[in-house]
Amino acid sequence: MAKKNIVVTDRDLAALAELGELGLMDTELLFERHFSAKADGTSVKSPKSCQRRLADMEAQGWVESRSPTIMENATPKSPRVPRKKPSIYRLTVAGADLVEKRLGRRPPRPGRSDMPSVETVVHRLGVVKTRLAFDDAYRQEALPAPRWIMEYDTYADWTPTAKKHEQFLLAETFRVENRSLSCRPDAAALLHLPGEPPAKVALYFEYDRSTEGEAQITQKLAWYATLFHNRHHLRHWPDAENGIPRFAFICPTVRRIESIIGWGRHHSGIAYCRFAVAKDVTPNSVLRQPIWLDAMRRPRSLFRS
Repeated sequence: MAKKNIVVTDRDLAALAELGELGLMDTELLFERHFSAKADGTSVKSPKSCQRRLADMEAQGWVESRSPTIMENATPKSPRVPRKKPSIYRLTVAGADLVEKRLGRRPPRPGRSDMPSVETVVHRLGVVKTRLAFDDAYRQEALPAPRWIMEYDTYADWTPTAKKHEQFLLAETFRVENRSLSCRPDAAALLHLPGEPPAKVALYFEYDRSTEGEAQITQKLAWYATLFHNRHHLRHWPDAENGIPRFAFICPTVRRIESIIGWGRHHSGIAYCRFAVAKDVTPNSVLRQPIWLDAMRRPRSLFRS
């Protein structure tokens, strides 16, 4: 059957461009940011109109989707049951070609391999929502937008047979006391902090879904301590030379934060860490509200009021 021809609108191109910048988005994000009345100032559109338009784009080969079903507790003490989540979309290479042809710039993160597993796309979506909270907060403050490196961003000359630290910008392997420490953060940002004088700070992110135990968490703490002690974060962000680097655990619950703090209490890396509950990471709170805890459980804000 021949594909139905559709007229590509400015809204379509904006949605495809952002999808290719972020790597993936779900139906709810795409509707809120590009198809709702809030997005374009017109009369209210229904989520179903967004779903139909995305289906048209998928039929054209510009996007691809996965409809995840994950196991969740209906109540804290109930058995885990399957819950269907909004469909998650990513830009295809053909979609990137369209955006480049129409807008003159190529989105950096179209899909280049098979669609990842449900667990992976749900995790990446959490990272994307964290990034958007920062991007939107900086826009509200009329400050320069954060610069980002995402987990799967690669070197220009990477090859499929290369080791991870030779493929991915954020992957590093250190040799410390006869053991190997390897990690690849979920994202890293260069943030502008206002003040006298203003500063540029490197902030790395771990979007935590309570799937890792003590051994994995403490290895990450040792890795970050080595990264920052050796100033290797300046490979990613040379402009952050005068700022104190940090990494943030975005956690599902306060209880999870308590577990990580307990596991890391004897590790020097935890001094660099900040913790927040995922639901609190919003554009209105992420910069000026004390949603962040340090290793002593003291509430902090990123910006001084």
